[in-house]
Amino acid sequence: MRNSAKWNLVFLSRNTKP
Repeated sequence: MRNSAKWNLVFLSRNTKP
């Protein structure tokens, strides 16, 4: 679970798009 934060940012970045 090292890229957890990285994946979190990616997920949020993609979620922000409509």
